[in-house]
Amino acid sequence: MPPAHFKLIDPSIRAFHDATLPTREERRENLNNLAIPCANFEECGKTKPRSELKVCAKCKLARYCSQACQKSHWRAIHKAQCSPAGEGSPQALPIKLAERALAAPVILDAMFNISVLVLDLITDPTNAERAVVKVACQTLAADIQAYMRRMFAGLPKDPGAQVCLSYASFTSVPLAEVDEKTRQTAADMRVKLGAQISDEQPLVTFWFVKAPDEKEHSESDEDEKEEEGSSKDKTGETEEAAPKDEKAGTKKAIESTSLPEYSLSVTLRLPKGTIAYMATKPKEIVRSTMLADQEVEKTERNMRELLNNTIRMDTSNKLRLRAYPTVAST
Repeated sequence: MPPAHFKLIDPSIRAFHDATLPTREERRENLNNLAIPCANFEECGKTKPRSELKVCAKCKLARYCSQACQKSHWRAIHKAQCSPAGEGSPQALPIKLAERALAAPVILDAMFNISVLVLDLITDPTNAERAVVKVACQTLAADIQAYMRRMFAGLPKDPGAQVCLSYASFTSVPLAEVDEKTRQTAADMRVKLGAQISDEQPLVTFWFVKAPDEKEHSESDEDEKEEEGSSKDKTGETEEAAPKDEKAGTKKAIESTSLPEYSLSVTLRLPKGTIAYMATKPKEIVRSTMLADQEVEKTERNMRELLNNTIRMDTSNKLRLRAYPTVAST
């Protein structure tokens, strides 16, 4: 028998959490106002408000500016990616949920605060012109108790169980190292907003990608070990090392061809006062059922964990950040 699990709920914490959630109408309006690039961007180069794009009838993820773009992208790429049913494939679902999360002000405000730290906008606001915030997204089991019961019982993970969005990391990546769609989206918004951009309110680009899972991490480690092993001949002597510049060039070439299959790019103007607020090194109040309220520094890690906790506490799924992944039929 698996061990018993206890669930403690403080009504005041639940009320505090629910008060931060947007209404269905507010969420829809916030999403519709987002500027999203057409899924066939490499061919058409257009970015439009989300409400003006047509969504793929099957996967409800890819969005297009015209029927011509939809047909062209279907033949070239999307036919092999499209999920036939459910909320989305395990590869695409984190990005789909990340897009939905942008409709919640409590999440977007935290992301803006994180961007100030990640891009070091306090020191130099123009860093936002040269780098983007790479947001690695994943999905985790929504029902932790059910997940633990299966684990203690020695049962495999349920591929069809409900999952929720979780942010794995927020990091700074040079603009030159992201895909063309992301670079062009940032450039288009810079032209569109023009005089509205300032050191106090720079444009920040968020690049959402799927976080590598444990299997991908282990395979990457094994590949590195194989590469190290292949540098030695049968006598154990190490071959002459390639020049440093040549190695750097090879690494960059590999990285440029390994861009994520599913991604989302959004460029937004930082709200007025955000940089000044983060410059004061503010504290965050952590409310806990088990422990008394605590003050913690607003670091990337602390704010990310609080974001994930906000999502996990939404058991009624008002944010629509819980979903059931599409399970491939066998």
